[in-house]
Amino acid sequence: MGGRFLAKVLDPAVAVAGTTVLSRGFALDVVKGCTSLGPFAIFVAAVLAVPTSLSRKLLGIVGGFVALATVNLVRITSLLYLGSAF
Repeated sequence: MGGRFLAKVLDPAVAVAGTTVLSRGFALDVVKGCTSLGPFAIFVAAVLAVPTSLSRKLLGIVGGFVALATVNLVRITSLLYLGSAF
């Protein structure tokens, strides 16, 4: 899990147990609905609907996956740190 590495780098006090991330008295349970797979499926359908070459579609799908995964990782990490700060 990339989030585990990022959280440990930003704050060594973070502990991960299964799907639960603990930080300074705040617990965040990351369930399947927290992944970016749903939005990614919609994104793939939209990219496939665009009339362009297959190579450009594949490039768009890979780029979109990286972008959505990054935004989701930042979202979950910021939720953890906002929750533990307030």
